[in-house]
Amino acid sequence: MDMIEQRIRDVVAMVLSRGARALEQTATELERAAGELRNDRQRRREDADEVWSEPPRGSDTMTRSAPLRAVPTSPTDEAPDSPDAERHVPPVRPPQTPDRPRRGWVDADVVTAVDSPDLGADAEPDRLRELADGTVSEIRAQLDDLTDEELRSLREIEVHNRNRTTLLTAIDRALEPDD
Repeated sequence: MDMIEQRIRDVVAMVLSRGARALEQTATELERAAGELRNDRQRRREDADEVWSEPPRGSDTMTRSAPLRAVPTSPTDEAPDSPDAERHVPPVRPPQTPDRPRRGWVDADVVTAVDSPDLGADAEPDRLRELADGTVSEIRAQLDDLTDEELRSLREIEVHNRNRTTLLTAIDRALEPDD
């Protein structure tokens, strides 16, 4: 049994040492890559500083102008190209929408008895239109005084406007021939 235990210990030690070596190699590679990134970053900063720097005075060669920098809006603002600067986003205003009519609302300027497609402006007299604006009991009281043609016109007005079933039934009864 001691021999098996010793063999197991040797295998475990070997696996652990290989794992430790692999971790050391990975750590070394990561450190090298991080160093390269730092160097690359430093080179980029130096290149940017060279582009933004003033050309030497008195040189005989043709000088190129440095690119324009964004001008801060106030002395406390940071330049937009600095890494700590936040981008300014103007506030967004919601679009102004007109008040919309609710379902069931009727615009009296748009929808009238005269504007209905089946009726013209001269189809019924003003007296019938005024009568149709009254209550059911007011209209019922005057049905006996109307001719059959006026009753038909009043019925059309009512169908196209309020469409009150009790009033339509009363008009239909008034139109029935008396036996």
